Amino acid sequence: MFLTDPSGTYIGYDAVAIGAGSEQVTEHLEKNYRNDISLDKACVLAIESIFMVSEEKTGTKHIRLAVIDSKSKTLRMMPLEEIENYSKQVQDKVSQS
Repeated sequence: MFLTDPSGTYIGYDAVAIGAGSEQVTEHLEKNYRNDISLDKACVLAIESIFMVSEEKTGTKHIRLAVIDSKSKTLRMMPLEEIENYSKQVQDKVSQS
């Protein structure tokens, strides 16, 4: 993945965030993302990252996720029910710590 700044300079990342709170989220991703991460753990990490900087700390109406199948190279928008399942895992993780 590449991040391009307004001058045209680009930098490659394994995981990066853009927008409000991006420095905090990128630091979180650098600490927790691994190249061999499972899709389930990556989705939990993504939602965890969104909740870190979002005004909404619960609920999923503000979250959209898509995954690209590595074999078929097709993009699939994740249904709300699936996002809610990952969100619950994040909430459970937060309540245990």
